[in-house]
Amino acid sequence: MLTSRNKPPAEVGSRLHLLSLPYDVRYIIYSHLFPSLGQLYLMASRESIHPMMRPGSLSMEIFLTCRQLHLEASGYLFNNYLFNIIGYKKYCMAHYRPINLLVERYAKNGSSIEILDNGLLSSTACVSIHAKGGRVEAVLQVRQRGVTRNLEEVEREAAELPDITDARPENLVRRWGGKIIAFVEFVLDGMCSTAVAVAVSSVILVWIAFWITRLYK
Repeated sequence: MLTSRNKPPAEVGSRLHLLSLPYDVRYIIYSHLFPSLGQLYLMASRESIHPMMRPGSLSMEIFLTCRQLHLEASGYLFNNYLFNIIGYKKYCMAHYRPINLLVERYAKNGSSIEILDNGLLSSTACVSIHAKGGRVEAVLQVRQRGVTRNLEEVEREAAELPDITDARPENLVRRWGGKIIAFVEFVLDGMCSTAVAVAVSSVILVWIAFWITRLYK
């Protein structure tokens, strides 16, 4: 009688492979690889965008395993998360397109873009990107985020804004903004519903945007 001790290595390995599990089980595993609040914050700088989260909260290794797991994990991530790009309006508008292309590539029903700011005189913005339909859109309807701006109009405004020569405020917000978001995730994880957690995180986002404006003046 063969046991796990005397089976050939290839046979033992095939039983332990992630792909040998049913897809529904793998789906549950994917839900534990990414942050629990259902949204990701990205700080826009002149050169690129930077995740604002505690280290290790986004498991990138799954995307480097094989093609099938890469596709499945990407499908889970881009169909179930709200991506918030925040910071100086000019840089938000310069870097939102790659994220939107990824969401469009993996989302089942295409992507949706919402732009929030404090009006024409505001130098900061939040570009929110998510898959149409599904859990994210339901959470947004509950949250009632407010009036969104026209994409082309905001792009014209951003094009007229100057580059920021002093990057110190930007680095400060990137450093402490990430710590604040990580703290909120840690405190709220498992303590309340997703809608409440997202709403509280949005208040923190507004606070960060306010101080960005103060620092840039």
